[in-house]
Amino acid sequence: MRCYKIFLLLLISSVSLGQINEKGLPFVRTFTPEEYDASDQNWVVVQDHRGIMYFGNNDRGVLEYDGKTWRKIAVPNNAPVRSLAVDSLGKVYVGASGEFGYLSPNQRGKLEYQSLTQLIKDSLVNILDVYQIHFHRGYVYFYTVFNLFQYDGTGIKIFNINPNQQFYNYFSFNINNHLYIGSFTSGLREFIDTCAVVAPNGDFFKHANIYSMTPYNRQWANMVTSKGIFRYNQTSGEIVRVKSWNDFYKGAPEEGAVPYNHIVTDKNGLGLSFIYGRNYSFAQTDSLGNAFTVVNTSNGLQDDMIFNLYQNQNGNSPVWLCLNIGISRLDIHSQIRRFSEESGLKGSINFITQYNKTLFVGTMSGVFYKTIDPNGFSIFKQLNEINTTAWSYLHFKDPATGKKRLLIGGTGAVYEVKENLKVINISELPDFKGKIGHVGYSLHQSDCQPSIVFIGGSSLAAMKWERGQWKNLSWIKRDLLQNEFRSINSYRKNELWLATNLNGVTRVTFTDNDTIVQNYGLEDGLPGLKDNLITKIGNMLYFATEKGMYQFNDKTNRFEVARLPKIKGTIDGYGVNRVTEYQNGYAMACYAKDASRWVEIVELRSDSSFNINRKPFSSLPQRWADAIYADDDGTFWIAISTELFSYNSTINRNYDEPFDALIRKVTTKGDSILFEGAFIGELPNGNPIVSISQEQKQMPTLPYRFNSFIFDVASNFYEKEEQTEYSFILEGLDKEWSKWSADPKPIYTNLSEGKYTFRVKAKNIYGDESSIATYSFSITPPWYRSIVAYIAYVVLMALFIWGIVVLNTRRLIAEKERLEQIVRERTAEVVAQKEEIEHQRDKIFEQNEEIKSSISYASRIQGAILTPVETINTIFDDYFILFLPRDIVSGDFYWLTQVGNRKICAIADCTGHGVPGGFMSMLGMGYLTQIVSKDHNLTASQILDQLRAMIITSLHQTGKIGESKDGMDIALYIIDTATGMLEFAGANNPLVLIRDNEVIQVKGDKMPIGIHMRSDVPFTNNVMEYKKGDVLYTFSDGYADQFGGPDLRKFMIKNLRDLMLEVHKKPMAEQREIFNTTLEEWHGDSPRIDDVVLMGLRL
Repeated sequence: MRCYKIFLLLLISSVSLGQINEKGLPFVRTFTPEEYDASDQNWVVVQDHRGIMYFGNNDRGVLEYDGKTWRKIAVPNNAPVRSLAVDSLGKVYVGASGEFGYLSPNQRGKLEYQSLTQLIKDSLVNILDVYQIHFHRGYVYFYTVFNLFQYDGTGIKIFNINPNQQFYNYFSFNINNHLYIGSFTSGLREFIDTCAVVAPNGDFFKHANIYSMTPYNRQWANMVTSKGIFRYNQTSGEIVRVKSWNDFYKGAPEEGAVPYNHIVTDKNGLGLSFIYGRNYSFAQTDSLGNAFTVVNTSNGLQDDMIFNLYQNQNGNSPVWLCLNIGISRLDIHSQIRRFSEESGLKGSINFITQYNKTLFVGTMSGVFYKTIDPNGFSIFKQLNEINTTAWSYLHFKDPATGKKRLLIGGTGAVYEVKENLKVINISELPDFKGKIGHVGYSLHQSDCQPSIVFIGGSSLAAMKWERGQWKNLSWIKRDLLQNEFRSINSYRKNELWLATNLNGVTRVTFTDNDTIVQNYGLEDGLPGLKDNLITKIGNMLYFATEKGMYQFNDKTNRFEVARLPKIKGTIDGYGVNRVTEYQNGYAMACYAKDASRWVEIVELRSDSSFNINRKPFSSLPQRWADAIYADDDGTFWIAISTELFSYNSTINRNYDEPFDALIRKVTTKGDSILFEGAFIGELPNGNPIVSISQEQKQMPTLPYRFNSFIFDVASNFYEKEEQTEYSFILEGLDKEWSKWSADPKPIYTNLSEGKYTFRVKAKNIYGDESSIATYSFSITPPWYRSIVAYIAYVVLMALFIWGIVVLNTRRLIAEKERLEQIVRERTAEVVAQKEEIEHQRDKIFEQNEEIKSSISYASRIQGAILTPVETINTIFDDYFILFLPRDIVSGDFYWLTQVGNRKICAIADCTGHGVPGGFMSMLGMGYLTQIVSKDHNLTASQILDQLRAMIITSLHQTGKIGESKDGMDIALYIIDTATGMLEFAGANNPLVLIRDNEVIQVKGDKMPIGIHMRSDVPFTNNVMEYKKGDVLYTFSDGYADQFGGPDLRKFMIKNLRDLMLEVHKKPMAEQREIFNTTLEEWHGDSPRIDDVVLMGLRL
């Protein structure tokens, strides 16, 4: 112990040289009185076992906050709530002015205040303000400056700890199972059994205010008093001064400041809250009491009086502050800290750099450097000589001395910042074309001639360090380089690479005789033309583009996806606008086409693979990162608009800390509240207590009319809680979870009867998912679908059926008797009618037989007129005829004859079918025989001309409207064996010739044999030379027009031609069988719609 004391004293006696807010300020979330709708002042804050926050308000009772909604829990007389405490079971105890009790859930799960003061039997006891609540040795103690009220679960005992008001008690503390009371007159006292006695060495603190105590370890306690910060051994009474207030304030006294409260942060550091402080409102210290973070009204808080502060035992948790005006939350464990205008910065930031251990920031308003004010606070001051936009910087290395100089590229000039922060203008930049001021967007020291600095502006300029002075050089290829060059770099001594603002990338190559300019764009593999950045890693150049990191391939003269040094794989698929080496990897500012923006670290593994870590930066504003920089101390700086953020990886932060989703309210039809956020458990004595989950007996069963629900959800993750997203599902209805949303609307209407479980989960800004909260309920069927209703339906249905059967039986008996009489009366009539019908049937049968006989006779006549097979066999050797009348008599016919060397064949389709068509066919065959007999030398077309004239004459056709249009379609060809010629004429019907596997269709004229608008036009006589092996087909339209197949469509002429081509080489008899079978299979059970005649002939 002696060694410990000496070591501690040596440490705390040394003057701390650390800066306050060196890395910036923690994120501050402020809750205004308008937001929580209550009084300005809040006195105390705690968190229950569900993660819900509770605040003691000055006149609106207890405020409850769940990350989305504020609620108010009233206490009697709206008394100021001075103290809150949560026991191991999660019960929240309340101490107010003249009142104390606890919060308990009602039947709907709404927390209500339950007073314990009615248990006090002595009506003369004045309760006053209850400043603290302690859980000590199985009891609950409510502390006032005069009395301790001991609650054992059933009754109250009162202990007077300030007899005769002699002790000037202040606050009380429960440390390591010791209950202490601070007394101005007696020092530190301990309550033992029934009275307060002086603690070991407690009189050391006489005439000092003991503001707060916390455990340091199992034997030692931290004490914050008006004399300073101490550590106190609870057994021996040994006292060690950690920090005097003079040392704490670094020699700048805070007159009137009261260190009103404190908590223990990580590594035994303290979080101190002050009232009446000027610079110090909240301070975070190390274990030696050195403040390194201070927050006040000038840098984030809305008020400088902090009455209470709280942090739960989770080391990642924020610190909650109860202010004189409002409530604040500090994310002190975030690895991200922040500087902004309150720190002295001004304007949107363009670059960050470190020079001689000083951090410089270039903005649209000038250049700022980080320094320390007289009170030890880190601030930024502006270099007064640069009051215009600072675009770029360069650490220029003097080629002669190796000394580095900081150059700043501004608007209209380049500046040098000296070691003593003096600024000189080293280069007046001339106007571009005399109109637009040249801007130093980028600076680059030449690799080839280190004394030359290139300046990228609206063109490319240069200046030279020569004999200790800067000298302006001329423009470089000003006629070709007329872009805004935002980035310059090189990796060969004779080359420069320039990234333009909007027009891709340019390479400038310097030769002995010339300067060559080459522009690169989309056609060269560059993913985009704008926002490209050129950076040098090792000895290679890399291009940060809208699709990741790229390199230039000299062999292909194209840009390709790059592999960064030391890692396997590529960084591509999303935009990179800033990149820098950081620790053992890379830091990048990235973006995507959906307008999302983020920062990430590429962490290298031992096997050269990499991990992309974005979690630490999820708390940053989701906007474009204008600059990133890794300084010599390992701090990573990020500039977003006007704010500067630091990332400190040495801060221990667990981003995977579990958290919970919460169901805070369930509303059903008519805004009836079913549940208000607190599930009800039960203590062994039967008293209700807040439970973490819903018990079986709490699952409501609702009538069917209450079948619509609204669920209010929240989460106990309080870092940027407005960005927490939720997903939910209603088991029993939904098939999948809903999409993630930061503003969920779980509304369900018109649910059917059944059992349901609503589940919700949350996802925080780091992408971690919470535990799942559930709420189960069931809906009974409507009365008309209940079991009783179904039984009633069955009974009523049975009675109804029985009644119908009885009535119907009676009706049937009467109807039977009536029908029997009718049957008797009509039997005689039916017998007579039957005899008459049979007589008529026999007569019709006889007539039908006569008609059939007549038609059969007509068929025999037609068959006699058709060219006999014997005759055909004498004319042709290799042929077939498929002749299929639809009825007994056919309207289609074939006619063949031979006159000398001329063989004549006709295939015709007459108007109609059956007997009418048969008459027309006999007329046609007769006329053909007559025409050919009179003149043996007629051409095929002349035969058809005469046939048409004879048909028109015989049918007395004149062309008048309403007159019969009977006639025929015909295909007629003549084969002259002497000349080897083939003649063909057709009326609507074609001739198909197949030669050498090629189908040749000779079309007939589009007019019939009969009256027609073109009756005076002669038929066309088609003449061609035939060859041995030619196959001819003539046919009527009955085959092609036949309906059938799976879709009941026509066979079609094309399919018929294809079939002819397919079978034309087969024997004619086999062809006939194929055509016949194909037709039958095609129409199947469908009726034949027309007569069919098809003739095939092989020459």
